Amino acid sequence: MPPTSTKPEETGTTPEEPSTTPAGSPPRRIPEWPFGSRDTARVAAIGALVLYGVLFVILNSHNVSISFVFFDTHVPVLVALLLAAGIGVGAGWLLADRRAGRKTRFRP
Repeated sequence: MPPTSTKPEETGTTPEEPSTTPAGSPPRRIPEWPFGSRDTARVAAIGALVLYGVLFVILNSHNVSISFVFFDTHVPVLVALLLAAGIGVGAGWLLADRRAGRKTRFRP
């Protein structure tokens, strides 16, 4: 004899929940985490670089003596590194500009 009880525990089925979407429309999707795995990796990398930069500044805060040709000065290590980087970027920019001009000037 088939079960006559309508209780879900006894029949092994669960009652269907009423649908909040109109008939014929696709079921509503539950929103996922707003960031994909690529975005999460990018945010983690940026956070690691920021942390590294902060630690770099804190750990290189002691003064060093820099001897320019005509005078000497005492500056934090970070300032000395930024000055050296600026000189390198400036020299690279000047040399790259000169090399680009040479390429366009001597075309056969």
